[in-house]
Amino acid sequence: MASENATAATELADHLAMMVEEQHRDVAGRSKTMDSEAVRQLESLGYVGGSSVEERFEFDRSKDDPKDLVDFHRLRLNQVYLLHTKKYVEARELCLKMVEQRPQYALGHYDLGVLAMELNEHAAAEPHFRRAIELNPDYAEAHNNLAILLASQGKGAQAEAHYKRALQAKPDHAEAHNNLGRLLESQGNHDDAVRHYEQALRSMPDFAEAHKNLAGCLLAVGKASEAVKYLRQALRLNDNDTSAHKELASVLLGQGRLDESIGHWDQALRINPHDVQAHVDLGNAFQQQNRLDEAISHYEEALTVDSDYVEAHNNLGNAMQLAGRLDEAIGHYQHVLRFKPDFVETHYNLAIALSATQRYDDALKHLASALQHKPEWIPAMIEQAWILAAHPEADKRHPQEALRMAQRAVQLAGRPEVSTLDTLAVAYAAAGQFDRAKTVAQQALDLATAAVAQRLSQDIRQRLQLYKEQQPFHLPPSEPLRSHSQ
Repeated sequence: MASENATAATELADHLAMMVEEQHRDVAGRSKTMDSEAVRQLESLGYVGGSSVEERFEFDRSKDDPKDLVDFHRLRLNQVYLLHTKKYVEARELCLKMVEQRPQYALGHYDLGVLAMELNEHAAAEPHFRRAIELNPDYAEAHNNLAILLASQGKGAQAEAHYKRALQAKPDHAEAHNNLGRLLESQGNHDDAVRHYEQALRSMPDFAEAHKNLAGCLLAVGKASEAVKYLRQALRLNDNDTSAHKELASVLLGQGRLDESIGHWDQALRINPHDVQAHVDLGNAFQQQNRLDEAISHYEEALTVDSDYVEAHNNLGNAMQLAGRLDEAIGHYQHVLRFKPDFVETHYNLAIALSATQRYDDALKHLASALQHKPEWIPAMIEQAWILAAHPEADKRHPQEALRMAQRAVQLAGRPEVSTLDTLAVAYAAAGQFDRAKTVAQQALDLATAAVAQRLSQDIRQRLQLYKEQQPFHLPPSEPLRSHSQ
């Protein structure tokens, strides 16, 4: 047709050139130099001839009818629009029509793979990516997306091979470097993962996800200070990334920068007010600052979203126990154990609350449960030894068992600690070994005094006076369990 009507062909070709050029203008309207990928896509359609990459290119008029090319290009523009507006089913219909017209159209097969992934039809996506690679072995994007599918199927070796093939074809492919980094990190190869994340950022300095992934990898190898830098950069690029806010908040909390960490959890909750874990984490931070009312508020907010969230119930119980609301604390601990009977920490926390309300026998049952699941756990051992040595009812005291357990706790601790030494002194006194009780109690008192723990020092001093008078320490039914550091 073009040879029969050269004028019409020329007009159509010029129109197509104008349409293509419009797709390659920057935001200011200036023409952009087309990269090799853009030219390759045009060549696959028969749009251009020659191999040079230039700002302007010549149509190869010896190939297809320019009118057909214009019609095909219009299909492509419509398909891209539908893809960008997330009308995936309609976009796929156009793409199938394009591939039917041009079976060798590698970009069409690639787009069909992308559309299948967007529609969660991963099994259908894989053959399209493979066909695109068959038509164009250097198709970096197809290798990258095929690798993503393979990695999701647990086929790590195959995925790694395709990521590397993508990087052979396009060494500065930032997404392939980032994705390969994630795969290597999941395999425990942190050094190579870091190298690929860094290469992704050299290729694309404003790649927020790569900044965040690099931070996570650095955290995994104990480089928290470096990780903070990359998390801050990720948030500079995308301040609405809740996971980056939460991760940075956790790191800052670990560094003792409580106020700053609270700010990032606040920001995460402004973005997503229903983030249960963020409420719990923020509550934990407030509890560390002894801001119990604010901690309780966030734990309760978490439970309005998920009423059975065990971590929120457990931590709310802790905050209420610290606030003196013991009965409410016990209720939350019991709720946790109905859903998670083997939650060791909750058994221990419940035992402390029960002891504080003089329900020592119930406390011993929960301490036994905790030690059944976690033998030789020092906090539970010293609590159990304390009650066995100082129970207010004589027939429920077991001094030798308490002494054995307290001695083992001291041995496991590996260094002098106030709580273990204080408990050992009580056990020695219960067994009638008052000289040893006095010596160990004095050691505990010295440590408590050095730590400026005034209340604890006063309690130990009172017990030490009992030992000097050859008297053991007992828990009267009317008094709560002793205070000591945990």
